[in-house]
Amino acid sequence: MHASGSNFRGVMFELDMATRCLLSNWEVYFPETRIKNVKTIDLIVKKKEEVIALECTSKRGTDIIDIQKIKETIEEKKNKFNPENLQLLKVQFTKKIIVFDITRPDYKRPAISGEVSEIRNMPYIDGIILTWREDVIDKNGHSIRIKYKCQGEIPDEYFSATWAIEIRKRSHGLVFFLKKYIEPEPSHGAWGPEEKLR
Repeated sequence: MHASGSNFRGVMFELDMATRCLLSNWEVYFPETRIKNVKTIDLIVKKKEEVIALECTSKRGTDIIDIQKIKETIEEKKNKFNPENLQLLKVQFTKKIIVFDITRPDYKRPAISGEVSEIRNMPYIDGIILTWREDVIDKNGHSIRIKYKCQGEIPDEYFSATWAIEIRKRSHGLVFFLKKYIEPEPSHGAWGPEEKLR
């Protein structure tokens, strides 16, 4: 694994997705550590009766996000979802999903060349998820939020619980914190007075 290589980005994204799933109360397993010399999926995630075969791939290093390139990646990865390969894991899966990290270097909303709806007839796969980090700027600072767009037999809010990196201006300087984030965020009334410890 090299810090400048795509393998580094790929491993970091696997860990990112495992963390997101844990935040959403999924159990997470890494099957590659259990089966040697076999190309297997990256993650198994479970919640109640739902068991998902999850393959993670990063497109962060690309200049343009092209639907054709995503189709090619699906073609490359589909054999990991081949029923014969999945049987080796001794798990009955309810969904088989490939998730793509398409975060842009400037954290802007990704412009996708082509329509996601063009992705159809995915052999062995129930759907794909496109995910990215997006910088939402307001008068008080920045909120870098995780977003999702799903295609196939899965809703957009499938992995809804994520986190946001908040950078806020305060009278005493900048404040940096992480918070659990759900989209759309629940609304609330006006903030009460600030409480202080005496």
